[in-house]
Amino acid sequence: MNNTKLDHIKLSYLNLESPQENRSGIVGYFLILLYVVGIIPILGVPFSLPFFLAAILPITIIQLWAIVYLIDPYKYEKSYYLFFGIYGAVNTYVYFLVILKLIYVNMEWRGSTPLITNLVLFILLLGESIG
Repeated sequence: MNNTKLDHIKLSYLNLESPQENRSGIVGYFLILLYVVGIIPILGVPFSLPFFLAAILPITIIQLWAIVYLIDPYKYEKSYYLFFGIYGAVNTYVYFLVILKLIYVNMEWRGSTPLITNLVLFILLLGESIG
C-alpha cells in the first residue's frame, strides 16, 4: 500500500500539460505578462527609441516561435518546455528594460548605479531560473 502511494507521487510529476493547455497558456502568458507588463511600458510616454529597439527583437522572435504552438500544438508539444524556458528569459530581459526605462527616462536619473544594480539582479535572476 505504501508502494502505490509512492508510485502515485512519482507519476504526478510526469503529468505534463496537454497541448491544448499549452495553447491557452501561451495566449494567457503573452497577453498578460509580455504585452501588458512588458510592451506597453516600453511604448509608453515618453517614448525611447533605444529601449524600444532593444526590446523588439527578442519579443518578435519569441512571438514568431509562439505561432507554431498556436497553429499546431500537438505536433510541437515536445519542444514546448524549451520554448517556455526561453520565453521566461525573454520576459525577464524585457522587464529589465522596462525597469531601466522607468529609471532613466521617466525619472530622469543620471549615473550608472541603477544600471549596475539592475544588471547584477538580472544576472542573478537568470542564473536562478536556469539552475
